[in-house]
Amino acid sequence: MLDLHTHSQYSKHATGDVEDVVKSAIATGIEFLCLTDHAPYFIDSNNRILESELHQYIKEVRSISSKYSEKIKVLVGLEVDYHPEHEDYISQLLDSVEVDYVIGSIHYVYVDDKKINVWDIEHLSSTDFIDNYFFYLRKMVASGFFDSIAHPDTIMRGGISSYEFYERFLPLAQAMKSCGVSYEINCSSPTKPNFDPKTKISTLGSAVYPNYKLVATLIEQGLSFTIGSDAHKPSDVGYGVHRNLELSMKVGMHSITYYEARKPFILPISRFLK
Repeated sequence: MLDLHTHSQYSKHATGDVEDVVKSAIATGIEFLCLTDHAPYFIDSNNRILESELHQYIKEVRSISSKYSEKIKVLVGLEVDYHPEHEDYISQLLDSVEVDYVIGSIHYVYVDDKKINVWDIEHLSSTDFIDNYFFYLRKMVASGFFDSIAHPDTIMRGGISSYEFYERFLPLAQAMKSCGVSYEINCSSPTKPNFDPKTKISTLGSAVYPNYKLVATLIEQGLSFTIGSDAHKPSDVGYGVHRNLELSMKVGMHSITYYEARKPFILPISRFLK
């Protein structure tokens, strides 16, 4: 198995040190693991690696990778927040490190100068938010900074319909292919609450993403895909990966991509579903 999106206590809102995450992955039978803690970002310091910790984080993951190299391939990555006005900051950050994999994510969207977090699910269904979110996505794909997009369909938790998300995202497909940006199959949806704008009720346990209608179309258009549990504690490493690989194969996906030294490597999904 493989898990290309995981977090340790470096992310502050996650638990378990790097070695705990790796040991859990080994116990789960994972062959390929990537630590992707949240990169420094000046908007907040409570949910991510601090700038003063960044090189220590990379050094620690590399050390643990060497320690367990006979049991598992451990890669070091970063989940980097994106905003169109902060590209200089992101560029300087990425120029300062050598990592295997960089995921671009959007956790904060500004509407009329007000910051809306993507976990504020009761605020995600407004037209202004959705317009700005997809504007950010377009700019993020074209920026050239990222190997993949983390949980692009997470805003479906706020009530945007699968049809609208499909129609809004599809125009980005060719840009992603041209820029070599993978689409992430994020497996964390069942662990997160969803909001219904009509009833104003939040529910937990129903997976609203990945959007497999969109995934099927992106497969037809020749895009590449990554996959990850988005685990925030060691016991969740590998969560949902097997199930989502099965679902991905059902809609026509036959390979999954991982990154090493920022270069893509392709593995057949059948390898993990024997």
